[in-house]
Amino acid sequence: MKRSYRDVLGTLFILFSRLISLVVVIMLVYYFFAIIAMECFLYVDLKNCCKNTSVEAFYKFSNNTNSLGYYYLNDFSNILISGVTLFELTVVNNWFIIMEGFAHHTGEVSRTFFMTFYIVMMVSIHKIKYHLISMTFYIVMTFYIVMMVRVNH
Repeated sequence: MKRSYRDVLGTLFILFSRLISLVVVIMLVYYFFAIIAMECFLYVDLKNCCKNTSVEAFYKFSNNTNSLGYYYLNDFSNILISGVTLFELTVVNNWFIIMEGFAHHTGEVSRTFFMTFYIVMMVSIHKIKYHLISMTFYIVMTFYIVMMVRVNH
């Protein structure tokens, strides 16, 4: 195997242990927000909600398959469905449509939950993730450069 492939694979093995700890932190953040959402939005039924709003078509429940989306399925009825809903918010899958549905049904104060989750996941967690990856590659490559200088002298 070439040395460059070995260097990259060695870096990935170092990075793997750090990413496992990052996944644990993300799961704890999901659990924290899922519990809060289940307490606040447990009995919210989003089927055919948001009448006379810009997101009404996304929550329309009908038996035909011509609807724009199945956003009424995003709720916080249990921990697993809450995790799926929070994951959709994390990947920015039309998160404003989900937020509008809950804000229309429960009140404008519910927007603070969704904005807080967005700030925590997008800014904090992703910044930590990118920092971990870039610093691992920097440290490993610096180590290999130092080792190559020592070998050549």
